[in-house]
Amino acid sequence: MKWLVPVAMLALSGCGASNDDGGPADALDCAWLAREDNCWRTTVNSIRACTPPAFAEADGTFNAGRTECSYESGHKITFKDGLQLPMGEFSNWDLTITSGGATCAHFVEKETDSGDSSMELTGPNGTVHLEANWAGYSISCPDGKRYATNNPLGLLECGMSMLPGTARSTFDNSASLQLIGLGSADSVELFLCNDPIPL
Repeated sequence: MKWLVPVAMLALSGCGASNDDGGPADALDCAWLAREDNCWRTTVNSIRACTPPAFAEADGTFNAGRTECSYESGHKITFKDGLQLPMGEFSNWDLTITSGGATCAHFVEKETDSGDSSMELTGPNGTVHLEANWAGYSISCPDGKRYATNNPLGLLECGMSMLPGTARSTFDNSASLQLIGLGSADSVELFLCNDPIPL
């Protein structure tokens, strides 16, 4: 599993934190992460109904260039850049989910070896943006509010199930991606796709 920030970057803010733009932000702490209505959870849950059925009897199938993955249910995952499998150490996703031809969600995740990482999820209720570097960690919500922290290590006390992130699995001919940080073992599967079976 991948959380937004490496363990060494996790932080707990007391008060008066600053966001990634340097402006004021409310505290990002365990109490906020535990809220059912925090904007990470609400944005992830807003796409739950239009994502491919989790653990479906028929997984999605990649096209030849792995730029698309199609489901018998009518769901389609479009990857900005064709996936190279298996993926390396760092997670870099840029994908759009459609259901019946209508856009359901857009998800982008970027990681670098310098320690910078970001995630952005757009659903029916807007966009939530999470960003982290060695100086701090911030979440920008669809309603314009921001939450930030710059005191290392404290968020570990919240429990890993509370921390926004992804769970991925990639092999030579298959890949899957889930969004986590919803509390307990809950997650939303974005896709589970395989290469076509050779004839």
